[in-house]
Amino acid sequence: MTTPGRYRESRMRTLSEAELNEEQRALVEPLLKRSRGGLQGPMNILVRSPKFTEARAVLGDFTRLESGGIEPRFQELAILITARFWSSDYEWWVHVPKAIDLGIAETAIEDIRAGRPPRDLKPDERAIYDFLHTLMTDRKVTDQVYDRALAVMGEAPLIHLIGFCGNYGTLAMLLNATETHTPVVPDKPLEALDG
Repeated sequence: MTTPGRYRESRMRTLSEAELNEEQRALVEPLLKRSRGGLQGPMNILVRSPKFTEARAVLGDFTRLESGGIEPRFQELAILITARFWSSDYEWWVHVPKAIDLGIAETAIEDIRAGRPPRDLKPDERAIYDFLHTLMTDRKVTDQVYDRALAVMGEAPLIHLIGFCGNYGTLAMLLNATETHTPVVPDKPLEALDG
């Protein structure tokens, strides 16, 4: 049962390192070197399926570590759009401060959180927002939306951006399905959007 202002427990309790089997231990050591959260949050989910995690890591590492021509500002905007689409408080909580640090307007971030078309995006950010938001909500994009995003990104980076969102969408689904929450209950949790 959920108490007001508190989360219910995650569906996957946090494992201790002592509970890990040999395959999980082999997975955890390199992952813990890259993860700041230890066996918390996403890591606690991913360790349950080492083979999936190894396969996902190829895409995850590529999309996180190889910029593919995507500016960090666009990466963070893409993560926020994806987190909002999936109502993933965990991803939102981690990436809002990064987006702000990279210059994305707080008013735009609040609009995305509220499910409104964001004000105060720069023209290139608007093209990326329109492309990703339309793709996620309509499952396709018009020529005009595509051409604007293409003009900002170029072909290869635009493909990379779609894969980047797919990676974070997978993570959001894992976090949501297991009810893995942020360490602190957010003041404004992301409610599911209509449509």
